Amino acid sequence: MGDRLAWAGGGAVSHQPSAVSRQPSAVSRQPSTVNRQQRKLAADKLNADSSNRNREFEARRGRAFRLWLDAMPELRGTVAETYLLSRGKLGRQPQALRFYRSLKHHKSNSYWPALVSLIHGPDGKHCAVHRTWLAPDGHAKAPLGRAARMVLGPYAGGAIRIWRGAGGRPIGQAPPGSAVTLTEGIEDGLTVAVDELEAEADNRKVDAVVSLARRAAGGGKIHRGGADHRGVVFEARSCFLFSSINVPPLLGADRSRMAILALDTLAAYARALSAEGYDARGCDVFGTLLACANLALHDAAADYDSAVETEKGPSYTDSG
Repeated sequence: MGDRLAWAGGGAVSHQPSAVSRQPSAVSRQPSTVNRQQRKLAADKLNADSSNRNREFEARRGRAFRLWLDAMPELRGTVAETYLLSRGKLGRQPQALRFYRSLKHHKSNSYWPALVSLIHGPDGKHCAVHRTWLAPDGHAKAPLGRAARMVLGPYAGGAIRIWRGAGGRPIGQAPPGSAVTLTEGIEDGLTVAVDELEAEADNRKVDAVVSLARRAAGGGKIHRGGADHRGVVFEARSCFLFSSINVPPLLGADRSRMAILALDTLAAYARALSAEGYDARGCDVFGTLLACANLALHDAAADYDSAVETEKGPSYTDSG
């Protein structure tokens, strides 16, 4: 018998694969010219988009820096100084802060005084400007809602450098182990608050913090060794706020620079709360709140009997 044939539509097809089907074609082994052109066009588009983004980045960065350069470098005597002082904070003016007597707020199409702050990236280069529009008298921000604060320029990873610190380096170049203080806003960055300033094994930590506060009250000079083994001198000037249950031992030079507010009625409220079963922590926490309320509402300090009445709360009778 000869070769078996399979019939389809009147034509004969061999059961053996053809020579063409056994060998892959030259076209299938090599990427097509069309695919190469498509990939090249896609790569060119990505490069063009990246180049456009870089140009836009540099343009926005340049506009922001020019805006900052054109501002007044001195805050003294301006509503920006009034604003910061109304928040209880200024001391020596950081170089990153400048002022406009009238700066356009494009979103509302209005003009207001403005505090402008230069933002630096982790590499230490300027990248954007933070703007805070102020009320004409400087005692509050301009009545623009959340839009009273806006940023111009690309600011991802950036920060407003209030103080350069001992090393004088940007965050991205600081040596390992460097201490960095980060705050939510400019106002917070201009002050220092320490809660529960209590002694631990001894008073050395408290003494060091109080000593820094004393030196910062008069713009004292701080000497530090830099990462390059050179001595660095900078001025310490800031407001300090301490809170503690017990006032630590203070030298006369420290007491003369501090205003100490003591809650004399705390002991009466603590006794009343303890009698009701509160533990020591509860007496301190809630006693402090009640003592503050007494200070705000009454001229006379509360004694134990009035503290008990306050702790129990008002009594109500049914009059009807």
